[in-house]
Amino acid sequence: MSLDEDIEVVGSCSTPEEAIARIRQVPVDVIIADLEWRDDPSGGIKLIHQVLACAPETRVIICSMHDDEETVRQAIQAGAAGYLPKDEVTTADVVRAVKAIQCDKPVYSDTIIEIMARLLRKASQGAPAVHPLDTLTAREREVLPLLADGLSNAEIAHRLGVAEKTVKTHVSHVLSKLDLSSRYQVAGYLRRQGKRRPGATRRTPRA
Repeated sequence: MSLDEDIEVVGSCSTPEEAIARIRQVPVDVIIADLEWRDDPSGGIKLIHQVLACAPETRVIICSMHDDEETVRQAIQAGAAGYLPKDEVTTADVVRAVKAIQCDKPVYSDTIIEIMARLLRKASQGAPAVHPLDTLTAREREVLPLLADGLSNAEIAHRLGVAEKTVKTHVSHVLSKLDLSSRYQVAGYLRRQGKRRPGATRRTPRA
């Protein structure tokens, strides 16, 4: 399989662990990875760290549907050499990106460049730190109170009318943004913040 006569595709992997095992066996110049893997919604960030640790000469290009500031920041800080939104790129774009990376040229789409510029402006202007709860997307804010109430992914999926896999992704993002290691820590986290849970309603005592 080849995308271009100058590029040899040595394989595809379904888990970050499989990718790491592959590059330990066969030298790889460039890895094109999604941020979300089948069994690990945050596998892309972990993969970047693992690749740089065991094969620093290998470059990772992230190709993802996510293009929010926080996700882009995490990927760039982790060491991604390129970032391309899935909905903006073609096969030809990927080929050009791989060739550019091989020439030690970082590759970012126009959308990602704009996001990086905003992040740099905020950093240079000393913008006040954004509270983790304020970084949640609208859907993540819907998931948060259900997590705090102890609902399972299946129950949350049924409640919101979405796929359980989608809920798993949102839960992973919520825990990552709030810097929590377990869903069972969500309720305690919200209590410590002294805030009502997003979407929660205040009960009125009966007379």
